[in-house]
Amino acid sequence: MLIYEIIIDKTMENTKNTSLSKLVPVMLCFFAMGFVDLVGIASNYVKADLGLTDSQANIFPSLVFFWFLIFSVPTGMLMSRIGQKKTVLLSLIEFPAPFAVLS
Repeated sequence: MLIYEIIIDKTMENTKNTSLSKLVPVMLCFFAMGFVDLVGIASNYVKADLGLTDSQANIFPSLVFFWFLIFSVPTGMLMSRIGQKKTVLLSLIEFPAPFAVLS
């Protein structure tokens, strides 16, 4: 009976891993499509609000990706060093501080 339970547990683990490995790429594609859609709409609003040319407005999404790259790697390193909870608490304290000073 014990061997039967082990085999069933292994089969269920393989099924979960297989379904997860099929689900993650699909969800990442949906995320990318949603992000690209949002960036396209936001670029038009930024272009109109700031009076940018077409070439300047087209650089805007690239700058957003570059900004994300610059800040996501150090944040991930900080998160692995001090923990997720402390990193989120730090960001909740750090992020509003410049806005409080400006207002």
